[in-house]
Amino acid sequence: MGNNEKKLNKIISLCKQQDAKAQRQLFNMYSGPMLSVCKRYAQCSQDAEDMFIEGFTRVFERIELYEDQGLSFASWIKTVFINNCINYAIRSQRQKPLIYSDDPTVFETKPYELPTQTQFSPDELFDCLQSLSPLMRSVFNLYAIDQYSYKEISHRLEISEGMVKTYIYRARRQLQIKLQEIQDKR
Repeated sequence: MGNNEKKLNKIISLCKQQDAKAQRQLFNMYSGPMLSVCKRYAQCSQDAEDMFIEGFTRVFERIELYEDQGLSFASWIKTVFINNCINYAIRSQRQKPLIYSDDPTVFETKPYELPTQTQFSPDELFDCLQSLSPLMRSVFNLYAIDQYSYKEISHRLEISEGMVKTYIYRARRQLQIKLQEIQDKR
């Protein structure tokens, strides 16, 4: 066990005892990466901040459940944050009417290709992701970035696998259109 691992285990142990100094250290260690996770799932910066605060609250409430059994702490905390972001997105989505189409032509046979220029800035890509609805963005993030399977996403979001596939298809299509618009402006 390395020095950094021992230090982290000590901090986690102190956090389980609700030591404020250890909680601050853990917060400082993971705040950057976890804020990035929140920004990917949030509709706006205020939502990201709310998810971030709520995420760390959940981490500190549940840290006694963490046991190093093959799962790194980084993976555990990321999972807590992703679950929190999904719950937050679902809660906010349920406050708005969900529009669902039974249109059988939703999956077009014509392939939609990415623009030929694939050099987009991180801000451009982030803005494109932000243009998706909260539920669609959550499904896309889980699939494309966090690499969950259709079945895992279906279970987490309590929607059918067919709806998961539909949301992924629609997200890809919307992102392709947005990226093409960006390229056309250049």
